[in-house]
Amino acid sequence: MEIIIRSDGLSLKDLSARLGLSHSIVSGIVDQLERQGTIERQAAENDRRFSRIVMTRVVRDFLRDALPGLERS
Repeated sequence: MEIIIRSDGLSLKDLSARLGLSHSIVSGIVDQLERQGTIERQAAENDRRFSRIVMTRVVRDFLRDALPGLERS
């Protein structure tokens, strides 16, 4: 989650590379987090075939209020 928290959104490919895990494993994790409502997939502005993985507004608001040290540096 820290990687997502500190980014403006990542593609699944970029997230997999940063974590050093296979695309299929990260995809399953992202699916679970999305079902829990902690992250969401947003269509990329320049190409709607791709999506960015971002935190939901609820999570961003919680982190801003409870853990300000985790805001992007």
